[in-house]
Amino acid sequence: MRFRLGMKAKQVIGVTFIVALAIAALTAVYVGLMVREWLKETQALGEVVASTAYQRAFAVAAADTTGDLAGALRADPGLRSILEASLYSKSVTFAAITDARGLVIAHNDPDRMFDPALAQAPLAIGGRLSDLIDAGPIAQLRAIYAPGGDTYDVEQPLLIAGGSAFGAIHVGVSTLLIRGQMDEALRGLRWPILGVLAGTVLIAMILANIVLRPISVISSGVARLGRGEFDVAVDLPDDAELRDVSESIKAIGARLAAGGEAPHRDATRLVALSRLSAGIAHEIKNPLNAMSIHLELLRTQMGGSREATEHLAVITGQLRRLDEVVQTFLKFSRPEQLTLKPTSLLTLLNDIGHVAEAEGERAGVHVVIDCPADLPDVRADATSLQNALLNLAINGCQAMPQGGTLQIAAARLPDGRVAVTVADSGVGIPADQLDKIFNLYFTTKDGGSGIGLAMVYRTVQLHDGDIKVESAPGRGTTFTVTLPAEPVQTAT
Repeated sequence: MRFRLGMKAKQVIGVTFIVALAIAALTAVYVGLMVREWLKETQALGEVVASTAYQRAFAVAAADTTGDLAGALRADPGLRSILEASLYSKSVTFAAITDARGLVIAHNDPDRMFDPALAQAPLAIGGRLSDLIDAGPIAQLRAIYAPGGDTYDVEQPLLIAGGSAFGAIHVGVSTLLIRGQMDEALRGLRWPILGVLAGTVLIAMILANIVLRPISVISSGVARLGRGEFDVAVDLPDDAELRDVSESIKAIGARLAAGGEAPHRDATRLVALSRLSAGIAHEIKNPLNAMSIHLELLRTQMGGSREATEHLAVITGQLRRLDEVVQTFLKFSRPEQLTLKPTSLLTLLNDIGHVAEAEGERAGVHVVIDCPADLPDVRADATSLQNALLNLAINGCQAMPQGGTLQIAAARLPDGRVAVTVADSGVGIPADQLDKIFNLYFTTKDGGSGIGLAMVYRTVQLHDGDIKVESAPGRGTTFTVTLPAEPVQTAT
């Protein structure tokens, strides 16, 4: 069975989707701004460390009298303390001083200063942090979420007396630490975002009820017109568009009320025509019976003439066919006497399910009954309605020669009526035949009479109901029978 969303569900989903897109866009902008600020704060932190180291290195250079500035910087305990203390700052992974050749003079890691091999090794730097800040948000996020993270450099040239460059001070910052700050901020946004979405769904449902209420009121008014209640007054909001609809419904009711005598005359004529048709059918049926009897007598008297027997067989077959046509005509022209009373659909559908299971067992058809216990009764002739629904169920089983699922379900509609659906997963009906299947003598089955669905349609109409069909070749067919619910009797 195909699942279809109602107008209310579509409106709620649409509003929620728009709000979700807005939240996603705002979150992306917020994250982009926050990433840029975090990077700027990290660069400012690195610049503070570099500036502090620079001041100490400049003082050491000014006081050096040995001519070995690199050795003086390497041996200065104050500079070493500054470099080692930098690791207590978030995001900083190393601090070092290199000479003009890029060789490590001083480092927060003592091994990098006193191990010649490590001193010759280049610093693990992925690029300049200032370049990353100038890049776009996508490049920044790619750098932050790179596998294993990257280390970026905050560099400050080291100048000695006279303004000549001796080397540089480097402070390394890791994107892994920035990533941790970003993940923590996003986790903090999770619950507010979920709260906004939940509030959006609630508000969208309230708005859908407000916006779609006029449609329900209009549908109820039209249904009352269909039941002959011509003094219909629909309570619609005082909007210009809806006011026109309300006036139109009132005008239709007034016209129907003014022309009430004409439908009565038409109904009287239909009854008279029905009686005349039934009488003509009876008059035709009597000669047909007499002809059949005399043909049997003639066949007996003619003996074993093969050629004559063949001709008589053809005549007999055609008379039988005419008799079937007359019988069908009588069924549709004779007013059917229905005994309408409150009928439980749960009991009726369970009985139908047992018969359908026996019908579909050989083909491997699985029958599913879905009928809530609190479903209201319908006012119906139980035998007539059961035969109609059973006809639909058996047709569904026969449409699944290779097996499948036949689902028979009932549910209460928002307008108070009850809908019964009979859905199969069989061969389906071509689209160009859907508007013909309820026509008398039209059939899509080999050997079918074309009477069953016509009788189903007539039975549903006699119960003041509607029947619709949806189908697609290879995907199955769904019949939906809508019936008025039995009014609930209130205690007085």
